[in-house]
Amino acid sequence: MYPVKNFFLLLLLSFPFVIQAQTITTIAGNGIAGYSGDNGPATVAKLHQPAFMCYDQFGNLLITDSYNNVVRKVNTSGIITTIAGNGNAGYSGDNGLATAAELRVPLGIAVDAMGNIYFAEYRNNVIRKINTAGIISTIAGNGVAGYSGDNGPATNAKLNLPYGLAIDKFGNIYFPEVLNYCVRKINTSGVISTIAGNGTYGFSGDGGSATAAQFRYPGGIAISDTGDIFVADYQNHRIRKINSAGIINTFAGNGTSGNTGDNGAATDAELNAPNSVYIDDDNNVYITDCYANIVRKVNTTGIITTIAGNGTVGYSGDNGPATLAQMSNPIGLCINKAGNIFVAEYDNNIIRKITYHNESVNNTNIQTVASIFPNPAHDELNIIARNKIGNLTISNLIGQIVLNRTYETETATVNIANLPPGVYTLKVTDNEGRKTITKFVKE
Repeated sequence: MYPVKNFFLLLLLSFPFVIQAQTITTIAGNGIAGYSGDNGPATVAKLHQPAFMCYDQFGNLLITDSYNNVVRKVNTSGIITTIAGNGNAGYSGDNGLATAAELRVPLGIAVDAMGNIYFAEYRNNVIRKINTAGIISTIAGNGVAGYSGDNGPATNAKLNLPYGLAIDKFGNIYFPEVLNYCVRKINTSGVISTIAGNGTYGFSGDGGSATAAQFRYPGGIAISDTGDIFVADYQNHRIRKINSAGIINTFAGNGTSGNTGDNGAATDAELNAPNSVYIDDDNNVYITDCYANIVRKVNTTGIITTIAGNGTVGYSGDNGPATLAQMSNPIGLCINKAGNIFVAEYDNNIIRKITYHNESVNNTNIQTVASIFPNPAHDELNIIARNKIGNLTISNLIGQIVLNRTYETETATVNIANLPPGVYTLKVTDNEGRKTITKFVKE
């Protein structure tokens, strides 16, 4: 007789399951503010105002859990751990293990080509680095709020509330400073400089040098492969763009707070406190429109649309169309290699995933075409279909396909012994194109 612990498989969704064009789900956080859940499924963990995210080279999702004063990781099996911060608000631990360090409100985060992790510590007025051995250090800021140090070592400079963070393809690091109303750069030699903002609060400078422009609380930042820098100008209700020649212009937002303008030019649209900006591999730009409680997209022709959120504050809509969901204060945003969009909802204490499908499914495609029977004792899924099975895929929590097989039989047995613990999606397509989709948990 097999012990109970071997019965690891639990079906979560009955089928059929309708594939939406953009489906939203929660992949981390149980919606309750707190700090718990390490080494277990991310969906049952407690987060406290998660802010920004990025992906490392292994496909792990890194999250700044801002008011827990830690950085957390959700691996490709959906298991969450803490990789930096001991949970105490403070500033200590340099040159030791990152998990033993004290942090104070980590926000923007990015990973370089070698796998080093960088993040902005908002309340400590520093930029810190975790190397591939897990050792933490300060690479910018002396810990004193202020504005000084340009053209010298970044570690001697004064910063004032560094917020977002991005790294270009050469390894230069960029970050806006909220109360210095500027964007600064650390080059690969560790020298700091100001690349945008004249240090005064306001709105001016479009069409001219970025260093002469005014911002009102610059926040998130993103950099394209061609060197264009996009900055969320929070209280100007705009996204600003600095081209490779250093000229600044408004890329999205007309300066009026609101959420109008979909399907028109992004520069004519109203935004409401945009907080984060992200560029995908096709040069589409994504914006978390924070106080509008939506996520928006600007395509390569400059047209803006809403891709998530119905504009009312709340927490609803999982497993349905993303545009019908309620969100609350979306801040950070990133996209993985599979094209799935991840959003940190600050006030809901969760991370949500928007699965952006390009396929359309008609009524004949959503029938129950297969029955699936877990056999935990043998690490197997047994599948019986009405017609011959055409294709079977298993994807992990972040959308990566971990198994892909083609059949020409009405039954199949799939061994999943080599899958690590986590939440998975199974899709069975018969030879007429109809689909069955379900989720399962391997413990």
